[in-house]
Amino acid sequence: MRYFNSPQLQFLQKIPTNAMKPNLYMFSSLTKTPTQTPNTLLFNYLIETLNFSRTDAQSISNSTRFSNVKSLENPHSVLHYLRSIGFSETDIRSTVRSESPILFCKLDKNLKPKMDFFQEMGLVGSDLGKFIYKNSKLVNSNLEKTLSPCTQILKKILVNDKKQSIFD
Repeated sequence: MRYFNSPQLQFLQKIPTNAMKPNLYMFSSLTKTPTQTPNTLLFNYLIETLNFSRTDAQSISNSTRFSNVKSLENPHSVLHYLRSIGFSETDIRSTVRSESPILFCKLDKNLKPKMDFFQEMGLVGSDLGKFIYKNSKLVNSNLEKTLSPCTQILKKILVNDKKQSIFD
């Protein structure tokens, strides 16, 4: 290490070469990220109404999309509706866990038309509940632009004009 001829830098000659390489850990931040406080109203509702664990309730209520929830009127209406069409408590919990925005969707404008659509296809009661929680992303799909056209395509592929399966 001939580069360090000044007396102030002589100590660097005694440091092993591999110690001179930058250490990424030296530059990492030591500050903790602040833990978000859950929306208390929603947090308590999920625990008391749907028997969610504190961890699951916190995970959902910490979401920024629920940070401004001030009323539980819509979630209450959605849960009441889902129960009235035959969803079991397990179906509801599973659906909310995987697609929590369902609690805040517009019941008459979005949720009911989609559920009616699936019921017309023959999915009712607990079958509909299981179908929705296993395919919960469908709740956010547009009925006119996505669900209905896709279903029409599948019907054309799977069934011919004589209502016979193409696989017979």
